[in-house]
Amino acid sequence: MNAGNEKIIRKRLGTFLDQNNITIIADTHGDLEELSFRQYDTSGQLNEVASMVYDTNTGLTIGDWDSINTNNGIASVDEILKPMKGLLEQTKGDFYRNELFEPVHKASDMVESKHKFRDTLKDSLVRKIGETGLYVVDGDFTKKPVDSIITVINSNRILCNENDKAIKEVAGENYHIQVDSCMPLDNKGAILTRGNRVMHDGQFNDAIFLINNLYISVSNLIYRGLESSIIGDYQTVAIPANIWGIPTEKVEEYSEIVVAGIVDGVNKFTFEFSGRTNLRNIVFVTNQTPLMKEYLQKGLMNISYSS
Repeated sequence: MNAGNEKIIRKRLGTFLDQNNITIIADTHGDLEELSFRQYDTSGQLNEVASMVYDTNTGLTIGDWDSINTNNGIASVDEILKPMKGLLEQTKGDFYRNELFEPVHKASDMVESKHKFRDTLKDSLVRKIGETGLYVVDGDFTKKPVDSIITVINSNRILCNENDKAIKEVAGENYHIQVDSCMPLDNKGAILTRGNRVMHDGQFNDAIFLINNLYISVSNLIYRGLESSIIGDYQTVAIPANIWGIPTEKVEEYSEIVVAGIVDGVNKFTFEFSGRTNLRNIVFVTNQTPLMKEYLQKGLMNISYSS
């Protein structure tokens, strides 16, 4: 198996686990270890969809394919077990330390993170408009398991804001390279970049970059970002409440102005698109900015839109 094929196989395997909400639970018996692949259903229950036993010294799987458990209609032999068999044999059973399995471990952890995040959203719902929930949560916006993040980038690409730095810290230049390929940016409203969270240290897949030329209001930026989420056909997006990427120590100073723009942009979007989008969760993320969180919760609660 050459390096190119290895990367494709581990990325494909990790992506399959992530997209199908399948996590891995291991049970060791001496030199043998059983890997149980379990899928979260809509009620949050775990159901085994596949399992395999391998020798931790050689990586060789025990038993024949006919005896492998394949439940729930998941194409587990082709999509999970065969690539796992090849990787285990190549790494001599080094499932926990070998970097080849990093996307697999990342995907398994991501499934657990997504499950916990659903509970977080239940406790963080501020307002529901039609089928779309508006949420305010704390933390790092790059560490939320969402379909896409929405952020602002300067049209000249010379200045790097705090949100740019956060994205590069977890994903390197992968997303910004796609932005640079669209230069010049002055006449671009938004750029949708594609990614895969099993291949970087963040928890988002795609990123929508809103082009800021200093003449566009926060309201129009938010509206444009949410409108772009329809093109991406996303169900859950995360937006840093500090949408401009202002240094943290100055955020509170601009909180009221920024939040007023955010609320107006959300109001315009829901007025036009409520009932005509698959977007179910708009998650605003505050980070060490209690005043902004307070303003945001009050503002979203009082949105004037009515269906």
